Amino acid sequence: MNKKIFCLLVFIAITLFIFPVKERFALQDESSLSFKVNHFTGMDHHWTIMNQSDQQRNWLKKFNNPNIPLWDFYKIHGLQLAPKLGFEQKLATFSQDFNKSIKVDNAPTILITEVVPDTDNYGNYNAFEYIEIYNNSNEAINLKGYSIWSGNWRKKITDSIFIQPWNTQLFWTRRAEIQHLTLEAFNNHYFASYHDKYLSVEKVYGLDNIGGLRNSGYQTVTINDPQGAEVVKAGYSDVDVSLNHSIVYSYPIDGSLMMEKISGHQKPSPGWVKNNQVPPRPILKKSPPSILENVHAVPGNGKIKLTWSPNNETDIYRYHIYKNGIWEFSVPPEKHTFILSTLAGNVEYTLEVAAEDISGNLSEKSAPLTVKPSHQLITQEERSFIEKDPAYHKLWDISKDGPIIPGLAQDLIPQGMTYYEPKDWLLIVNYLENDRPSTITIVDATTEELVKSVLLYNKDGSPFTGHAGGITISKNHVWVSSENSLYSFTISDLISAPNNGEIYFQYHIPVPVDASYTFYDENILWVGEFYEENANPTDPSHHLKTRTGKTHYAWMIGFDLHSNSDMLTDKQWNKASELPAIPDYIFSTTDKVQGAIVQKEGVILSTSYGTDNDSALYRYNNPLKEKPYDYITIANKAVPTWFLDGAQSKPQGSVEAIPMPEGIANVQSKYLYVVFESGANKYRYTATSPMDHMLIIDKKQLLKEDKVGLKRKRK
Repeated sequence: MNKKIFCLLVFIAITLFIFPVKERFALQDESSLSFKVNHFTGMDHHWTIMNQSDQQRNWLKKFNNPNIPLWDFYKIHGLQLAPKLGFEQKLATFSQDFNKSIKVDNAPTILITEVVPDTDNYGNYNAFEYIEIYNNSNEAINLKGYSIWSGNWRKKITDSIFIQPWNTQLFWTRRAEIQHLTLEAFNNHYFASYHDKYLSVEKVYGLDNIGGLRNSGYQTVTINDPQGAEVVKAGYSDVDVSLNHSIVYSYPIDGSLMMEKISGHQKPSPGWVKNNQVPPRPILKKSPPSILENVHAVPGNGKIKLTWSPNNETDIYRYHIYKNGIWEFSVPPEKHTFILSTLAGNVEYTLEVAAEDISGNLSEKSAPLTVKPSHQLITQEERSFIEKDPAYHKLWDISKDGPIIPGLAQDLIPQGMTYYEPKDWLLIVNYLENDRPSTITIVDATTEELVKSVLLYNKDGSPFTGHAGGITISKNHVWVSSENSLYSFTISDLISAPNNGEIYFQYHIPVPVDASYTFYDENILWVGEFYEENANPTDPSHHLKTRTGKTHYAWMIGFDLHSNSDMLTDKQWNKASELPAIPDYIFSTTDKVQGAIVQKEGVILSTSYGTDNDSALYRYNNPLKEKPYDYITIANKAVPTWFLDGAQSKPQGSVEAIPMPEGIANVQSKYLYVVFESGANKYRYTATSPMDHMLIIDKKQLLKEDKVGLKRKRK
């Protein structure tokens, strides 16, 4: 061997011993080198194996399965191999860019670049699974007559579907039970209200009446041409699958038709591929496109409109938009406008645009523009009419529709609700995604009109982006519960805040429960937790066996507020410490509690979980007038404990209701207002009963039943 080549290979091997491998490497001439890597750990690293040694350093040949990643090979073949023992990988020379694809002349014309086997459900079925393919050629391909198959189903494409050169096509795998879901639902699932990212109807094709993509074992997705010949194949196993995440692939470099799996558990990117997933396009020229001109950015409410003059060169492939120096999205050459959405207000964003040609040359980015949008405007919109299911007639008999829930069209997800009698205001706390601050909306209970909305910020001025679960009002303060804390600000701050104004928390109080909901009455501030075995487990010390023999897994705790300061005392909470505040009362509660009302006349719990599961309102006598059933020691304090278990505090009754209620509010002692999250953009397409309105329940009718007489009766 040439001495220089030998030295180079030794240098590469030593380098890979020292530094963890981060990218997939390939030599232009397809040569390979075996070596050991001591830093190969963790399931995020999925590599194609050619050779693997056991603990005795005996080499195991795996040429019959050259594209199964290490963890799959371990699972399928039962070999007790530690990931750090080593593997064979094709290497790139140092002159190549490791982040870019390597030219392979015999890669398949059609590539499978991404699959999503597990998503949110409609009913019991994954609603938004898809397979993404890529045209790895310079000519459009008509997919009519091609077949796609996986598991026990095979689907032939009977329509003409043209996939353009170096472009993608999505196949939405749909069982019959979810075929009514629209493209709007699909786009909303992946892009929320970011409308300029939505995929067109031409880009998404429904594969209907099939079983979908399996989540267990080892699975393959295969595409055959009209003559039945295999075109391309991709494999994955259950260790690659997680809810609402994708598995991404790169093109084969070994001359086979099997895609190389890069990784599972990725954020889906329907319609778009990264450079390392596909081979480079033909190089027609080496000079990059000219820099774009007349780039303008106009701020709006939670949005920025970006425009530019088109590049008149004939080989433009795409325009790339960058936000704060990071790629945001790309648009085809015929588009010269892009609206950035779901932005936080009063935050500066730096925007740039660049052009890419067919050869892969990228222009310089345009001069950076710094823009500050305002907060999005909250509206009240009735977007759908849902017929009332007669199965819930007992509920409909004692209730009526209330105000339209604000902000559903702006991605707000309603959680807690409370009533402020001096102003006749209904306050709803909502959380948002994409790092936007939680928002309180205020509705006039009499006129049912939106009064204003305000955004929540931490003491340090940063946006409050926690899962704001509950809200209540004491004498002088508004309280918000989130994660393991209570947050507060003054009522006067709320009253004086303008529409779309910002409110800053004054206090952040850690508490010994997962603070999902909160309620205030008779000088006691209550805060409770939501328990669900898989989605939201609670502290094991909160799991208590009741007198009926059933186990409760959640607490609701109460704090006596100081009569003058309307705040916790120093004995309850040491402000200088990060330790949780010490409660004065503990209620042991049932599972899945979303909201509560605790008054002398009784306790009401709102429980729900899931988009299609019935909810329930439970009513109990208030147990505080009885002796505690037990005492639990917290920070050397014996805290009296009661069970809402049907034995000590007997339930007055319950009513089963439609899915997804959240907060409840006692209004004028006559009505129980219920707010739902099912109408939020996040859930409205998969919920069985999306609600745009609050529900107003007549408390007199509700409490008239002294037993469990309001059970739902299905026909």
